[in-house]
Order: sequence, then structure tokens, then C-alpha cells
Amino acid sequence: MTRLSQLRDPTLLPALTRPLVPFEALGDRLARPRRLAATLVAQAQPEPGLVVDLGAFQGEFLEAFLAQFPRAAGQWTDAGEGTRPVAEERLAPYGPRVTYRIGCPGRDLTDGSIPQDTNVLITSWVSSHRDAAGTAEVYAAAHSLLAPGGCLVHLEHVGFTDPAEEQRVLNAWPGYHVLWEGPPPHHDRPIATLEQHLAALRAAKFTDLQIAWHSLATYLFICRKAA
Repeated sequence: MTRLSQLRDPTLLPALTRPLVPFEALGDRLARPRRLAATLVAQAQPEPGLVVDLGAFQGEFLEAFLAQFPRAAGQWTDAGEGTRPVAEERLAPYGPRVTYRIGCPGRDLTDGSIPQDTNVLITSWVSSHRDAAGTAEVYAAAHSLLAPGGCLVHLEHVGFTDPAEEQRVLNAWPGYHVLWEGPPPHHDRPIATLEQHLAALRAAKFTDLQIAWHSLATYLFICRKAA
């Protein structure tokens, strides 16, 4: 079973450079799936009122959605203040459309930081804090907070149960992905497999489930709450 320590090496985390690269965090080369996510959500939600980014880091995912939706408000949400200055710099062009909130430690959505009836909830790397069971809890809580017809978007790493498949991915990984993709792991338990993600999203009663993009172990999930 795959552990995040096999995919991520936080000792290789590069220094922050200027200017900030649009839609990327520290050169993680994931601008394309972030922009794609916003484009696809626009087909279901042409004018969302509120986009909330859970575990927003430097604001790179929220940036893609604010660029896509010029009338939307955005909420940057993270468990600590550490990356907020960079996020404020990145999101400064969007002015008063953006609010900043500290909350949801360990991707716990029950602390009141995420407004009820959010139109679009975006997040990345829940696996940094949660195993398969914990990821399912996040999906269930997200469904309860979204407005009818609202969208959940999740950029994530998946695990593998087949050792041979896992090894093929790990062998190819350094050639196609940076080794600091996502934050450092906060646990050493196996992470959810693709099948476990899909099952948990269905159990949470999400519909219109899409695997919108993937590369090796990195997947972009988009789904909706029934209207």
C-alpha cells in the first residue's frame, strides 16, 4: 500500500522565487490541471457566488478559479498563517473579492470555517493529513456544506494495492513530477486508492463524478451535489 513518503521528499522543497508563477506552487508544474478544473466547473456553475479553497497554501488553486470567474468571491482557508503572506501577494489583483480565514486543521471541516451553501469547494492533498477513512470523512462533510448543485474539486495523490503497479509509477515519477508535489506528509499510513476515492465520493452522495485529469499517481476529481 502506497505511502506519501514514497512520492514526496520535503527535503527537496525549493526556495520561494519571484515573480510567482501563475497557478503553480513552488514550481510544481500543476498549472494545467488547476486551470482545467476551473474551466470544467464553469460548464456546471457558470457564475458561482463563492469559491472556497480548503488547505489553500499559496493561493495557486484559488487563483485559477478567480481568474475564471470574475464575479465570484473567494475564500482562502488554511490551518496556519505561514503561507498567507505569499497568498496575499498572489491574490492581490483580485482585491476585496478575497477573504482569508485560518481554520480546518488536518482538513477538519467541522470547525465552522467553511460557509454553509458554498458554491464551489476546492482542495488539494487531503492525503497529507488523512488515510482512506479520513478522506471519506472529508468528502461527507464537504457534501453537507455545499449548496445544491455545488461542485467539489480535489487534486490528489492516490495509492496502489498492486506492488507491481506501484513500482512502475514510482520508477516513472521523477521523470514527470517534481518530488515536492504537495506538502510534507503528516502521517505514514497508506493513502486512499483510486477505487477508495471513488467509493467514498459516491457514498457521500456526490453525482456527475469525473476524473478530469491524471498523471501517474496525481488525479483531479470533480463532482457535484445534486441540485
